[in-house]
Amino acid sequence: MDYKSAGVDIELGDDASKVLYNAARQTWERRASDNGLATGCKKPWQ
Repeated sequence: MDYKSAGVDIELGDDASKVLYNAARQTWERRASDNGLATGCKKPWQ
């Protein structure tokens, strides 16, 4: 049995990773002034 017949699709996983990476990248500009913290997170220095 190979991975493909077991339900593992490496190319699909690669495509999903690219989509999620690009979505995450769009948040970087908004978080630039917060030292990379996600929006709404309590800043540990406050």
